[in-house]
Amino acid sequence: MFEVAHTGFDDALISLCARVEALVAGSLAGVTLCNRARTEIERALFPSLPHSFADGLTHSDLQRHNTASVRAITTATTITCVDLASDEFFDPSWRNHCLHHGVRAMQSRPIYLCRPLPYGTFVLAFRERRPKICWDMALMDLAADGVSSAMQRKLNS
Repeated sequence: MFEVAHTGFDDALISLCARVEALVAGSLAGVTLCNRARTEIERALFPSLPHSFADGLTHSDLQRHNTASVRAITTATTITCVDLASDEFFDPSWRNHCLHHGVRAMQSRPIYLCRPLPYGTFVLAFRERRPKICWDMALMDLAADGVSSAMQRKLNS
């Protein structure tokens, strides 16, 4: 759906992630995007984490993988994992991938285009466990809407 090369679209997402991280101390922001058919996560961008983190999230099949972003996309709801180290719900290989990169808590909020189906997620992660009451839903909504706007501009150009 979107090129891997660094583009104006990438710049917009990187800027949005940096702004959210500046507002929430200790946070790591990122984006996951589906392919057009909504069968897999085609692209992930986490500017403050090594590329290997995003690379490990791409090609996650929406029917077979159980990750926070996949669940947010397939259920059209915000998914929160307050402590990946003790979680037993999500796919163990995904949890281990996150923990290996220092990610211990994560929230994935669906992003939408024109249709009522999610086409990706805005993700906010932390290196420490994070109680559910500490997540800023208004900020997550604002950031997800920002990604949606950038995606729509890209598709319209």
